[in-house]
Order: sequence, then C-alpha cells, then structure tokens
Amino acid sequence: MKQDEGNIALSSWEVTDYMDILTKSYYKNELINTLKLYDFPKNFDIIIFDDSFSLKNKYTDLNTIDINSYEGAKRFFHLGAFTSLTPNIRTFRINMLFEMFLKVNEILVKENFKRMDKNKLSKLIANCLSDGVTNNDISELVYSELTRTLKLSKLSDKADASMKQKDSESRKKVITNTKNNLGIILLKYQNFEKNESNFENVLKLMKENSIFRQNDISNSVRSYYKRFNELFNRLQRPIIGVLDYDKNEIDIICSDFIDKDKYTLENPNFFDIKEITRNSPLSLTFFLGLGACTIFWQILNIKNDTKLLEEYSDNVNKKSEEKITYIKNEFDSLSNQTGKALVEQTKRYDFLNEKSDITIIKIENKAQ
Repeated sequence: MKQDEGNIALSSWEVTDYMDILTKSYYKNELINTLKLYDFPKNFDIIIFDDSFSLKNKYTDLNTIDINSYEGAKRFFHLGAFTSLTPNIRTFRINMLFEMFLKVNEILVKENFKRMDKNKLSKLIANCLSDGVTNNDISELVYSELTRTLKLSKLSDKADASMKQKDSESRKKVITNTKNNLGIILLKYQNFEKNESNFENVLKLMKENSIFRQNDISNSVRSYYKRFNELFNRLQRPIIGVLDYDKNEIDIICSDFIDKDKYTLENPNFFDIKEITRNSPLSLTFFLGLGACTIFWQILNIKNDTKLLEEYSDNVNKKSEEKITYIKNEFDSLSNQTGKALVEQTKRYDFLNEKSDITIIKIENKAQ
C-alpha cells in the first residue's frame, strides 16, 4: 500500500495505528467469513464474549471446549460473560450462574475462606441447560455449593475461643452477604425471564425476515438483539464461538488467531509485515490470507488474479444463503460495518489511491 506521493506525512504512531486498524479489520473479516462458511449443527447459538482476548495471555486448547468436562467448564468460565446472537434463556442462565459463582467466591476470599470448587461448574452449567429449570433453582444450587464449601472449611481442634468466635462471625457474614448478592443478581436477570415468551415470537418473525418490525418487538427485547452487533463493533479482538447444545461444546471461531502457538508464519491466516518504507511516498508491504481480500476489495483496485478471488467470494455467498435469514443479514451487516470503518481510516491516512494494490498469490502446501 502506498500513499499518493506522500501528501500526508505520518508519524510512527500513526503508522502503528493504521497497522492496528488493518489487523483488527482482517481478524474481524476472517470471523465473518468463517461463520458464513460454517456448517452449523441443528441446535446451536453463536456467542460473543464481552471482552477481547488479551495479548498478554496465552490461550491453549481453545479450539473446541467440552463444557461437560471439568477443564472445559472452567475454561468457559474464565472466558467470562457472553452474549448470544439470538438471545435465549439458557445462555442468560449460564451468564447468571457465572456472575453468582464469581461473586460468592469474592465473598469467601474476603472472609479468608477457600473458594468454591470450580470443578462443580460443569454440573451447574448442565443444570442451566436443562428444561424446566428456573433462575431461583440456579441460585439455590449456588447457595448449596456455598454451604458445602463452608462445611469443608473447619477450624483446627486447637483453636481457642476467640478464634472460634471470629470464625463464627465470618461465616455469618458470608451467609448474609451471599443471600443479599444472590438476590440482587436474580433481580438483574428477572426481566429476561419475564420476556422469555416474547423470544418465541421473535423466532417466528425471524423466519419472516421481519424481526424488527416496529409494532411487533418491544424496545427491551430489541435491545438484546442489538448487543451482539454492538460488542462486535466495539471490541478490538472479539472472541466468538458456536455453542452446540446437543454436544455441550463450544467451537471457538478462528482460534488460531488467539492461540499464540498456532499463529505462526506457517499459518495461512498469518498477518506478516514485510516492509515499511519511509521514502516518499510512504509504503507498507505485508502478507495476508486470501480471506482478507474480500474486505480489501472494497477499497483497492485489485488487478491480479481476480478469478481466484471471485471463486472465493462466490463460495462465501453460496454457503451463507443456506443459513437462516436473520443470521445471514447480521453477518452481512457486520461485514459492511467493518469494511466501512477500514475505508474511512484508509482514506484518512491517504492510502486510498491507484498506487495501492493487492497481488493474490496461491501458495501450495508442500507438506505430504
């Protein structure tokens, strides 16, 4: 990519900023294209976590998370709160469970007790996914786990009277604070439980491609459906997964971008900066995976190997037409928003010109 005769002198900070914009747009575009091509199971949700993946953390075994297992449930918990593309009571109950579990452990630690065992999470999540379970049921299960944890935290037989009194007071504090906080969290999720029947109506409207008809959907329900889109646009490095309810598994999309051990030069999705030339005009040279071309096609005049690119784009469009209308429309909307943001920044930094180009190279895998 080249500036137009160096009309705008960019500082090192601005060059770094534009490269960050490129990598963010590239990653988000790969997420969208992967989801368009995805072979979805019969009973599923697409979820996005509330926080970007951290560049400081090392994520391993993140490809498929088995939430039936102890380790998988804990991995799910550590990724934090999440939002589903098509909201439903099961995903909200899991979020409520995670919030309750985290809060109770904070209370226990504050009073110098051991935390509740995270190995219990897999069973608790299974209850959230069961039919006929209420929010109160989940709250009671968390409270039962708390009482079990307190029973296992016993004072030494050598403890004196003052230590026993202090321990008794601490236990009372834990019980009181837990009851208060569980009640607060229940109220927070109460509105969603009340709206549960409304989501069934939304599913019918989704099939008619009329999900946001003004008179059919309340503002409160409408807001749930906007949150996925809002998170995707706001987060720098969103984590998205496909939750398969039949297998109780989460397939993390584009996990090779997140796992540092997989994001290497051998990875076909690797973003490789080859050269930054300061000579006027400023030029940036980098390698990107083919999927990125669908977004760069919107801003650059691609002249080389367009047939290969067209084959790729046709495949994406053909597969996306097989998904339900609502999901397809959301993906198209996210793709357009990501492309528009990149166009604006490319124009701002004066790279939107005929000197910038993409050469598509088909790399054969020589590994046998």
